[in-house]
Amino acid sequence: MTDKNPRGFAHSREQFQQLAEDALALARTLGASEAGVEVSEGVGLSVSVRKGEVENVERNRDKSLGVTVYVGKRRGNASTSDFSRAALEQTVRAAHDIARFTAEDPAAGLPEVEDRLRGCRRA
Repeated sequence: MTDKNPRGFAHSREQFQQLAEDALALARTLGASEAGVEVSEGVGLSVSVRKGEVENVERNRDKSLGVTVYVGKRRGNASTSDFSRAALEQTVRAAHDIARFTAEDPAAGLPEVEDRLRGCRRA
């Protein structure tokens, strides 16, 4: 993908939204009772100076998709830095498989809507 964003990001908000929606849909088809997805991208520049002279200049670009799948009170988590469809499917399946074989945790699950909104500012 090309840098369309002036800040240097390769992915748009819409692309992140689609990745998250695709992961959630796949988790549902696998039988997850709940699921959560986090998608991120970061761009950075590191400059090291030695004795007043620039020694190194490094650019970095990181991206990540993490998914947490709940099967009842069992939780599984997996992540990837590959945003391809195959990697997305493999990551969601891995999280689902982990959840299926993990011991139940009575506190496992997504927070209630009221708890997520507590302390949030509204515009």
